[in-house]
Amino acid sequence: MELQTNAANDNPDQLTDLQQKQEDDEDEEDEESETDKKPKVTTAATTMKVDTTYYDYLINMSLRNLTKERRNEILRDQQEKHEKLEALQKKSPEDLYEDDLYHFETEYHKVNRLRQSQSMSTVMNPSIASFVR
Repeated sequence: MELQTNAANDNPDQLTDLQQKQEDDEDEEDEESETDKKPKVTTAATTMKVDTTYYDYLINMSLRNLTKERRNEILRDQQEKHEKLEALQKKSPEDLYEDDLYHFETEYHKVNRLRQSQSMSTVMNPSIASFVR
């Protein structure tokens, strides 16, 4: 805003244009608050305004993310996700349950084996038992 006022001070026509624009903006805000209940009419002038908040993530994005390799990686990940989704959609609820149960059992057995090996090592060497607990 400070740059605009400095530039406007150099040319009186720019100053009047800036003041007129500010007054118009204030009038629009007043009219919007008064006519909240009225439906808004869209015209060519109002549809030309673009909300830049949708593009902020692009502005803040690192240029390193804009490579062809990164694009190919994202497309590959997308394809893998679609394949996983299709595979899950083809399975019945019973199949999903059995898969979950199988994965749970394998992890459960891994944890039990790890605990048993830790307990066996403390039994074999009681001097380190105080450090393990």
